[in-house]
Amino acid sequence: MLTSKAHQCFALAFAGLLSGFLACVSGRFLQLFSPGSDVFIGAIFGFMLILYWRFCRGFRSFWRSAAFILVCIAAYFFALDGGVNAPPFLLFLSSFASRQVAHEFEICFTGGILGGAIVFLAAVLFLPNRAQWKHVPLNLVTFCLLSGLLGIIGWAAGPYLGTGIWYLLRATHLAQQYPYSQDQPAGGVSFDSLFVVWQAGAASLLGLLLASPRPSLAGTIRESDATASET
Repeated sequence: MLTSKAHQCFALAFAGLLSGFLACVSGRFLQLFSPGSDVFIGAIFGFMLILYWRFCRGFRSFWRSAAFILVCIAAYFFALDGGVNAPPFLLFLSSFASRQVAHEFEICFTGGILGGAIVFLAAVLFLPNRAQWKHVPLNLVTFCLLSGLLGIIGWAAGPYLGTGIWYLLRATHLAQQYPYSQDQPAGGVSFDSLFVVWQAGAASLLGLLLASPRPSLAGTIRESDATASET
């Protein structure tokens, strides 16, 4: 039987997976609202996590939910800008792959770290969790490093997972018409796999490190009895 923490990780992984797919298809239906639909990629991720906390954890605060979503939007742009301006630090990979591939991994690793740090701190500040402040620095470093690795894995999975997503979206006509009207996938498939892998992985990591267990019925009864005895 799955533990409560395992249930939370799986549920959040599913929310992140769905968020990643929605990010892949966002180019078509979000252009109805804004020509620069990139702003919605972070919003979709934040909104899906809020839905989890709302329906599975009983989280009700509108203002904290809105703040978390806004921070997720900012996290995406900080990750994008920081990744593009990442310094060359994976030069050793040039002996195994081209310099271009190494630079792409540098971008994804740096962007994953920056975006992960912002999302993690936002979750600590705005969402109900079991974080203890003395453990937050270590959990933050762990989350950031794993988020960076997720960025590399997601980008590297482009020829495989990204291509599969491309064919799925082309068959279902869910995304932008032009890129999916071609017979073969173009270079953007790595973004599709990156969105899916990073968002699913980051969401499940939040469940592992932060998501608080729902109080059991017995615990609730004991708390009620304790409150009644005090009064």
